[in-house]
Amino acid sequence: MSKNVKYLDYTIRSTPLPLLQNGEWKPEIVIAWERDGTVTALPFWDNTAYLTEEAADNHGIKLAQDIIDGKAPGLSVN
Repeated sequence: MSKNVKYLDYTIRSTPLPLLQNGEWKPEIVIAWERDGTVTALPFWDNTAYLTEEAADNHGIKLAQDIIDGKAPGLSVN
């Protein structure tokens, strides 16, 4: 399951990755935005494992929103 979510002036693309050794899922996201005709896209991921793809997807989107809002320590789109 891959989701694209618009948040403020950004597009969040969440594509959870399966961890084949144990059937769990890891969030992986790309945050993209356009400024002055230039598109920038930055990848982010979290090493936390989730039991379902949906849980990893939801966490990834929330993480991206926190990054955009400046609430994720050490992670930034700036």
